[in-house]
Amino acid sequence: MVSTFTEESHYLHTVPMSRQEADEHGIIWYLFSAESEVYRNLQFDKHIMITFSDPKGYRFLVVNGRAEVLRDQNRIDKYWNKFIETYFEKGKEDPHIRVLKVIPEEAHYWDNKTNKMMTVIKLATSMITGNQMYG
Repeated sequence: MVSTFTEESHYLHTVPMSRQEADEHGIIWYLFSAESEVYRNLQFDKHIMITFSDPKGYRFLVVNGRAEVLRDQNRIDKYWNKFIETYFEKGKEDPHIRVLKVIPEEAHYWDNKTNKMMTVIKLATSMITGNQMYG
């Protein structure tokens, strides 16, 4: 689930979105539409929250970060698939396709084994993964 802040409300706007990639730098990538409410909200506020869940394993991850909206044809080509195609009638050249780049700033993870929440900040994530987080 992807949550953005709205100009009209104090509440988050949350929608399901399919992640295209989480790269070696921890950046999370999506394709979405410039006609969407997510796009409009990101024009107002670049902060974003992403939630992932595995209810059967009772594992949950919340990632807070900053969003960048790009028009990157190379990434559009890389991530294009039949599922994405259903959202864009004009295909890969649809002028409304945008790439959403999420740069994580903090993450919170819960699991069934420890029954505790773990907070991962930039420095700890960098130490664990060996990759420098973008700041």
